[in-house]
Amino acid sequence: MTDAVVHAAKAFDGPPEDRILNLMLQVMEEDAATYDHAISIWARKDAAANEVFTRTLRKRFDFARWMFKQSGFSHRQAGIRGRLLVAYLMGESATDLKSDRNWKARIREKHRILMNRCDRSSVKKKLSAVRDTPMV
Repeated sequence: MTDAVVHAAKAFDGPPEDRILNLMLQVMEEDAATYDHAISIWARKDAAANEVFTRTLRKRFDFARWMFKQSGFSHRQAGIRGRLLVAYLMGESATDLKSDRNWKARIREKHRILMNRCDRSSVKKKLSAVRDTPMV
């Protein structure tokens, strides 16, 4: 399933940011990560399954990093965001997200968070402001 999703994302003809959103929606619409959790458990006990699962994860992480680099993130930021994207999609596939009629909006919200560009100084200022806010 990973190869089909990667192939579709590579063929996507649009802005890099939209490519990421399109991939997120496709993974959820097609239940592309449905068996990941079961396979990860199997891979803990079976060397051959572990090899395939590890290779698949590496392929996903590398491709996700590439997509974020195409969107203008540094190599480091792209790697971090790529791992978060893969982990999020694998985890969300085990929930009942699609039973929510607004599930696509929730995916779009996660996409906005992943695409958010903020520098360290603005984050430090925001954290400082939050720490200085009295508890109610």
